Amino acid sequence: INAEYMGELLKIRQQTAISRGADGSFVSTLKQIISEGGVRGLYRGGFATLARDVPGNLCWFGAYEVTKRAICEDPRRPSVGQALVAGGVGGLGMWSVQ
Repeated sequence: INAEYMGELLKIRQQTAISRGADGSFVSTLKQIISEGGVRGLYRGGFATLARDVPGNLCWFGAYEVTKRAICEDPRRPSVGQALVAGGVGGLGMWSVQ
């Protein structure tokens, strides 16, 4: 679990604080998380985020590579348009499992 998950937690906590009318600044949110759970509190929800991101990324890269192979003469060197199409299909693959 890395900084991405800490960032996700901070973002969600900031949004929640703002919707309640509380101070949603980065510093106040960070202080609140640490006061409630110590430094370990920054990792709260990390495994749930991981459980969401791993299947999504697998589907994104899988759909991207399959599409690239289907539409490119040389999948190692897609054109900008081909990369955009493959990336779009990859995005559809990712969001289909999330």
